[in-house]
Amino acid sequence: MRLKSAAEMLLSKTYEDVWYRGESYAQKGKVRITKNEKKEVRAVISGTHDYFVALAFSGSGLARRCSCPYMKIASRSVACKHQVALALAWDSSRSLTAPTRDDVESKTITPPFITYKDIDDAYTDPLRADLETLRMMTSESGVWSKAHARLPLIPRIARDPKKPLELAEVKRALKEIVRWGGHPAYDRAFCSGEMIAALCELSRLVATRVPATAPFICAEILREIQKTHFKIVTELIDDSDGLYIFSEAHLDGLHALLKKFRVFPEDKAEFDAKLWEYEVHRDDY
Repeated sequence: MRLKSAAEMLLSKTYEDVWYRGESYAQKGKVRITKNEKKEVRAVISGTHDYFVALAFSGSGLARRCSCPYMKIASRSVACKHQVALALAWDSSRSLTAPTRDDVESKTITPPFITYKDIDDAYTDPLRADLETLRMMTSESGVWSKAHARLPLIPRIARDPKKPLELAEVKRALKEIVRWGGHPAYDRAFCSGEMIAALCELSRLVATRVPATAPFICAEILREIQKTHFKIVTELIDDSDGLYIFSEAHLDGLHALLKKFRVFPEDKAEFDAKLWEYEVHRDDY
């Protein structure tokens, strides 16, 4: 008899961005299972605080509990990232395969509409903006009002913060974003927020892997992301809303992070020159 997959049962109850946050928690080992039985699992998950999470098969469904603030304000029909993390960890302990990226993109919940306050908040702090707000924005109405195939949240790239970055893998990820511009349902205006958000997501992920990566590789990666940023803003989107400030803020954040690197004295001049190249081209567009 095939074992039930808790993760599969949560797909239709989770927003896509929440799913990936839960997936990241599971991959980073933040799930400490305290009870693991055939039909029930409990765990403590480390986040801003320790949260107590429980899942249990009940009839044809999956009963869920979590002590996090999100679940106190969210609809009971929606799952939080901690529940996703536990479901993935539980399935892994039972040798079940996690849902594929295609499953996540096609089966998770379509995000809700956004308000003008959400948009104002995003522009106030671009580096920490809710990227879902960007994905829902359009040049004309401020909300996503034109039907089109939703682009992925982020290109394919390893999420393990302990894995050193490679220039080749980042170049592949950047080329993937550019290829989205050739999607049959792609629209330069209505997909602009999704394109910029994807570049921001990639920048955030790169930042988590910077500490494990050689400084010179990071400097080269920063420049490659900057080149793709230029191409997206000038060729692939209608940036009437000035969305470039979000991706620019994330690039500047990476630049600031790299400037904190300690390099050998004999390498400092060359490293600084690579960072200077980013600064020279910052305002090209």
